[in-house]
Amino acid sequence: MKSLILFFQLICVIPAYTQYTYFNNVYFGLDGGTLQTTIFSEVNNSISLGLSGSRLEYRRINDQGITIQNAAVEVYPYIISAPGNSADAYLKSPQGFISRYDHTDTEECPIAPSIVGCVNFDTDFNVVWEKHFSEWNNCDSLHHACVSFCSVDDSSFAMLSNAAFKNGHGGAPDSSGWRITRMKYSSGEVLEDEGHVHSNHVFAMSQIRYVAGHYFILGYVVPFEGTTQNPSDYQTLIYKVTSQGNVVGQLDFGNPQHCFEQGPQMEITHDNQIILFYNYCHEMYPVLAFPGNIQKNTPHHVIIDPTSFTASNDMDYDLPGDEWRGSIAHLCTLIDSDSSYLDLAFYRTFPGDTPDLLNVIYQGSTITKFSSQGVVMWQNQYFSDDYGAPMYAGTTPFDMVQTPDGGYLCNGVSYNDFYQKHWLLKIDNCGYEQPSGCPAVVGFDDNNASPQLQLWPNPFYNQLKAVLPQNASRIFITDMTGRTVMDEKVYFPNQQFDVSQLSKGVYLFNVVCDDGRVMGQRVVKLRSTG
Repeated sequence: MKSLILFFQLICVIPAYTQYTYFNNVYFGLDGGTLQTTIFSEVNNSISLGLSGSRLEYRRINDQGITIQNAAVEVYPYIISAPGNSADAYLKSPQGFISRYDHTDTEECPIAPSIVGCVNFDTDFNVVWEKHFSEWNNCDSLHHACVSFCSVDDSSFAMLSNAAFKNGHGGAPDSSGWRITRMKYSSGEVLEDEGHVHSNHVFAMSQIRYVAGHYFILGYVVPFEGTTQNPSDYQTLIYKVTSQGNVVGQLDFGNPQHCFEQGPQMEITHDNQIILFYNYCHEMYPVLAFPGNIQKNTPHHVIIDPTSFTASNDMDYDLPGDEWRGSIAHLCTLIDSDSSYLDLAFYRTFPGDTPDLLNVIYQGSTITKFSSQGVVMWQNQYFSDDYGAPMYAGTTPFDMVQTPDGGYLCNGVSYNDFYQKHWLLKIDNCGYEQPSGCPAVVGFDDNNASPQLQLWPNPFYNQLKAVLPQNASRIFITDMTGRTVMDEKVYFPNQQFDVSQLSKGVYLFNVVCDDGRVMGQRVVKLRSTG
């Protein structure tokens, strides 16, 4: 009874339908496909930024998900290109937006590396200033690229770039490093520029943040001396760096013995702590064509105190799907207004004891929301409206922001029939596309067994929402004659089901658990709406 009361209390505080608009839309870009990577909130709308060929394409949308402006700009002869961290591809500035660009100059080098640069646009996407760093490059560079931005204070920002060098030793790099450059928002004037190069070491630093008077850069590293060909281990690494470029702290996460642990992500919390998402690899499955491509990975999140540079509350959590996960990429971390935090991750899973690269059982994007204490509040899987097969989809959100109504706006790409489209997804603060109230806190029975089954709304129209037991494996719905009218495998404790195809009537909603138990609840379908 208590959980039922709490359930209705939570429904009462959710905005009414007229106050909330949900959408799941895809759009063609100006050049057909558009790699949309970053989204920002403005006063009366939102703006998403991405790539359209070699140009920067921007799209302003209102709170109904309707495009009110779609255009592109270019900075010839430079090329707008996305850096390594998609959520950090662009930075909001007092004038407008900072974008990375690069340019290849072959006058001096036969095979010239990219020249790192950045440009500041105002809110109408006129160029305020541009800055490039041709002096960083030499003919021995394999690459030199900006990978992340962060704000330092009201007047300056920092750019993180990384590079690999041959030093006359053939095509493979024999040294690599990273560079932190702080610049003025107003003019692009360089205030600090410090780099770090290590021989026989492979860095892939992908993100920078500034807090407690220091820079923190995150990525992965091959933690051994020697050859860089087919390394046996990629390990998550975070550095604490002074404004003079001195490394004063280093933390390593993951399995130091083997595995390709890539795709970490960090963000600064409201109380100036660092929340870090990373992966721990337990085992690799050897695949001849793709060594180390299939692993048993467990995602983790950990809190790092930036002053003492110590880690605490290191916790793992589950992602749906089979045990063999080919990769987990944490694409975006969002700190909510109530100090909870969300992780947006993309991954693949493979079935069986001997996984096969050609037999991907799951590929998609999942958002997990945690309380400020690190407890999972909800977890949902998302696809665009035009994805392919239900469990294999080329749809990926890259970034998300919280909207004034308490929900979230996600931005990414959708692939369908060989076309790449811009994808916009609006969800409420419980992770649902079509809100009808948050689930109550799920209690346990007297034997501390499975959580109770909750279904709502009941009666329902086109959508039926559920809180399922943690060990639920599938659901099936039967009509009053016992005929199965719907049967689906499930991966999440919080689910929403499209039941618009069902006829008006009474049904039994059944949940099958891993231990063989089946629980059911009667539900009533009203006529379909819309």
